[in-house]
Amino acid sequence: MGRVAVSLAGAAIGFSVGGPTGARWGLVAGEILGGYLFPKKLEQKPLDYKVQGADWGTAIPVVYGTYRIAGSLIWATDLQEHKESQGGGKGGPSITSTSYSVSCAALVAAGPIESVTRIWADSKLIYDGRPDDTAEDPDPDPLDPSDMWRYRRVFQNNMWSTVPRTDEKTVLAVQDSVRVYLGTEAQMPDTLMEADLGMGSTPAHRGVAYVVFENLQLKDFGNRVPNFTFEVVQATDVTVSDIIRDLLTRVGVAEAEMDLTATDAIVVKGMAVNSQVAVREALTMLMSAYAFDIYEADGRITTILRSTCPTVVVAEADLGAREINSHEERVSLSRVQEVELPRQVDVTYAAIEHDYQQKIQRAMRFSGYSQNVESVQIPLALDDEGARQLAETLLQEFWVGRTSFRVTLPWRYLKLTPSDVLQVVGPGGGTLNLKIAKIAVGLIGKIEVTGREWDPDIYSQIPLPASASVVPPTIRRVPNSVLEIMDLPPLRESDGTEPGFYWGVHGDGTGPWAGAGLYQKSYSRSSFGLIDSTTTELTAGTAATVLATSSPYYWDRVNTVDVTLLSGTLESATEIEVLNGANAALLGTEIIQFKTVTQLTPTTWQLSGLLRGRKGTEAEVGTHTIGERFVLLDGGGLEHRAIYSSQIGQSLEWKAVTDGQIQADIPYQTVTLTAASLRPWSPVHIEGSRDGGSNLSLTWVRRSRYANEW
Repeated sequence: MGRVAVSLAGAAIGFSVGGPTGARWGLVAGEILGGYLFPKKLEQKPLDYKVQGADWGTAIPVVYGTYRIAGSLIWATDLQEHKESQGGGKGGPSITSTSYSVSCAALVAAGPIESVTRIWADSKLIYDGRPDDTAEDPDPDPLDPSDMWRYRRVFQNNMWSTVPRTDEKTVLAVQDSVRVYLGTEAQMPDTLMEADLGMGSTPAHRGVAYVVFENLQLKDFGNRVPNFTFEVVQATDVTVSDIIRDLLTRVGVAEAEMDLTATDAIVVKGMAVNSQVAVREALTMLMSAYAFDIYEADGRITTILRSTCPTVVVAEADLGAREINSHEERVSLSRVQEVELPRQVDVTYAAIEHDYQQKIQRAMRFSGYSQNVESVQIPLALDDEGARQLAETLLQEFWVGRTSFRVTLPWRYLKLTPSDVLQVVGPGGGTLNLKIAKIAVGLIGKIEVTGREWDPDIYSQIPLPASASVVPPTIRRVPNSVLEIMDLPPLRESDGTEPGFYWGVHGDGTGPWAGAGLYQKSYSRSSFGLIDSTTTELTAGTAATVLATSSPYYWDRVNTVDVTLLSGTLESATEIEVLNGANAALLGTEIIQFKTVTQLTPTTWQLSGLLRGRKGTEAEVGTHTIGERFVLLDGGGLEHRAIYSSQIGQSLEWKAVTDGQIQADIPYQTVTLTAASLRPWSPVHIEGSRDGGSNLSLTWVRRSRYANEW
């Protein structure tokens, strides 16, 4: 300012002496003198001003549920400079520091919205409007000076309100500066923006949610305008049907032309349409994520869950409908080569547990020759488990739908609609489930139907087990899994006292076994869902000879039994080790222990030095047959699973699916659980005595199922 004043003074003096020419020379002389008296200070100015912009044509994000999105800067003042001097006392040097602030506004989303709950600047949380339950003061008062730091002033719904702060860092960064406009049709222009742009020239941005920052301090952001992201709440209980209805309404489809009943119950935690995309593209993403289809029937756009698509059985005689003197294949199939399919699917999503930062969940197949990776990016807020389950479902969709089909049918099948499933007899004689994608009506009494092979079981909503790092096997063949479900007395104290059963899985002996999933049939959905998994193989096989009856009360040093193993090996143990629980096995329905193991062939072993009827199974010592199962109970791979009391005595259907197999290809087994873990053991040491009146008194010692010896 000193240099400017001297220059102007020089111009005035020059004008008084020589008119306009003198003024010009006086200005130059004043600038020279002012530069000498007031040297210019060189300071580093902010380099990056408008990091975020809102150019013409930029899409306004549409938010459903709760989602974190980036804002677009729509207004800003010049940077305001603030100087602060320190030192200078007693003749010492004075240090002057410079900081900046700015007032600005950022467009957030299409309105109306419910609220903006959190704001980040350069990934630093500067505003938190969520309820605070951790305040140190049990009864803070917004009017008490000692408590004022706990509050901030927020402008919402055209009025000021006082909101608790969450920490002191928020105070330093925001300084009572945030005003949130929810995008209603009644909102008025911001007064600060009006003061800068002029009354009558400031838009109210009706129908658009935006946030105004007043005097935002930039010291914590390198003295530049930071990048803002906002946690937006549009609705708390939004469903898939709500989103579809809104998207279709935006392109002119009347609500009377929609039937969205099938997706009314599917809740979406958060989604954003934040770029210019066709409605079809947004709907396709939703359909992949939540396993449903959309089709048009009878003039209405209709949703249907992929797990409940109706099945139409087509008579073999109806296949290959054709014109006279022409030929049509009954079923034409085309199968995608394995090397063209993905071995891995990566799903990128907004992780709810990580403040909506982008994360990746993946699903992999550990067999086959494909090395392809399919990457899917979805603007959905998901928890980690839901995203991992989605990746698994998408991977299975690729592999199950690798076979496409074409059939021609007579006109009486005109009622078919896309998403219906045809059950037909395939070229090899087996039954095929074929999902319709397209129907073309011909003129000579036939319709042409195309689509892909189908398996609704892949859409089971049972949570998957925790992820594990698995090395892909080098052997390409995937062996079948043998599921052993054992209704036994309690074997370990850690298994608890609730009703349950023991289970484990081993390979069928045809190749290396890497792991399997345990599937149970859900009667509410009439399909199998994954409930558990294991990568530890049981040591198991079958009896090659019959074990003879013997006493359960002392060592059986006479009888032997030969077993043929499908998996694992056996080792001998000392008598002390056996008495401490080693070498316990289930043979048929009797639990035995063995001391000596003799290998007869590469897969056959002879067991001797036996303890019989262990863990309360003494009633089973005379029930043995050739071919009955043998399972080592202390060799690893034995799992325990609790059941509901209502499942006792019920016929339950199970299957074990080896990693890399398709669940629908595996047969199931039916097991009725009797809750043997709850059944009391028979008493011991029974004694009786008679008194003079011929009365018989009995005494015995009970045996506990828990905290006992083998």
